[in-house]
Amino acid sequence: MRFLLVCLVGLVLGCGDGDRSVGPVQGPAAVGEGLSVESLESLESLGVSAGKAVVSADSVRYGRAFLLASGSGNLGIVELLVRLGADVSATDDDGNTALHLSAANGHLDVVEFLVGAGASLTAETDSGYTALHFAAYWGHLEVVQYLVGAGASLTAETNGGRTALHFAAYWGHLEVVQYLESAAVEQGLEPPAPPAPEATTPEQLMDNLDRAMDTRDEELYESLLDKDFLFIEKDCLLEVAYFNNLEEELEIMGGSRDGSRPGIFDIYLNFEYSFELSRRDQELGAEHPEAFPGDPDGHPDEDWEIFYGRVQMTLVDENGDGFRVEQNMTYKLRLDPDDNLWKIVRWENDALTGSCGEASKPLATAFSWAALKQQVAP
Repeated sequence: MRFLLVCLVGLVLGCGDGDRSVGPVQGPAAVGEGLSVESLESLESLGVSAGKAVVSADSVRYGRAFLLASGSGNLGIVELLVRLGADVSATDDDGNTALHLSAANGHLDVVEFLVGAGASLTAETDSGYTALHFAAYWGHLEVVQYLVGAGASLTAETNGGRTALHFAAYWGHLEVVQYLESAAVEQGLEPPAPPAPEATTPEQLMDNLDRAMDTRDEELYESLLDKDFLFIEKDCLLEVAYFNNLEEELEIMGGSRDGSRPGIFDIYLNFEYSFELSRRDQELGAEHPEAFPGDPDGHPDEDWEIFYGRVQMTLVDENGDGFRVEQNMTYKLRLDPDDNLWKIVRWENDALTGSCGEASKPLATAFSWAALKQQVAP
């Protein structure tokens, strides 16, 4: 009997179609011709308990069929698989649940069934997306309305700091934006700010930097940094006391890529940043030739925009401990020829007056930004 069941499952679930994939952005692959309610019901006719035994024996393939059916909107198959014991919380390799996939593809009837069957509205993918994020991203108004009505959070953020409203606004889904804003008002929530404008001017880049720091927005922060980014802090003798490149900067601020080590944005949940401009200038390319091949200070073919001023930062962790940074900083910006957006190519700090690389200082006194970065540097 068990041999018959295993063979039948192989036919029903389409052995050998392992090249298909389930993707929340691309949309899940269609369920194969061999996967149908009728063929699956042949399992049930042998007994639900027997069907569950096969599910246990072949959970990986069975779970994949459940995700495919959910993403493809085949309610009959979804209902039957759940009746046979499919786990509504099962995920693919990216953390997508059946609810994520059905919401992403606008299958309201499947979404309603899954929520009724106990699917979690708060389940997140590896990138922090909920089902509501996916529904808003693709503009599925009825699914968005149902999920919000069922209790999905309007303020939930992805790992990059994006809400459902952010996605709907970015992709131009006007009706979804209007609904989410009205739902936020009804819930007494302040609608989240729309995505930051692209840095088409140096001034907009500096505004975006202020926003990225204040909101601890890792995705926005990364978009502001040039591929040749360097951070440099000198001591009072004008010697380089510390520097880091782009990849190191992203790990320092956002944590390690594998999630094993937190970054500054993760540690300090209260982050206040302000920049007071003292001087605006240019570094003309003609005045900065390369002294040697690969000279980081040479940019003969580009003019860089310079913003110099006083930066104040206050960083406080969940325990109320933290630091205050007050330091003169210089931001050098270049126009990226690949996307015609302005990027920070150099971030250079003046030494703290009289510190000359002095070690850490507590909250309420001056503290070097480089010294703080070194505490979390890889």
